[in-house]
Amino acid sequence: FGYANADMTCLKNTLSILDNFFPERLGNLWFIHANFVFMSLWKVVKGFVDPRTASKIHFYGPEFKEMLPAQIDPAVLPEKYGGQAPNPPVVFIGRLHPPGVKMPAASS
Repeated sequence: FGYANADMTCLKNTLSILDNFFPERLGNLWFIHANFVFMSLWKVVKGFVDPRTASKIHFYGPEFKEMLPAQIDPAVLPEKYGGQAPNPPVVFIGRLHPPGVKMPAASS
């Protein structure tokens, strides 16, 4: 599958149906340190997204700690994002763990 097989008319019609007949639930969406590939993809996809929805999607680079508290109440925004709330604990599930950390053996 590649771009040659993509049916742009079908894609536009599908997005139009989703946009016009289903209620919008998105309040705001913030991306921090989005990479080049993601930003390039967004520039393409943004043309197919309703302008009202696109206006709710925000991208921030290194300046996010100054910008996010203006968008989100600092009382609920974790400190690592420029807010005043305590940082949530980092939870590692299953085999996802930091390098060099040995997971306890499973009990039988």
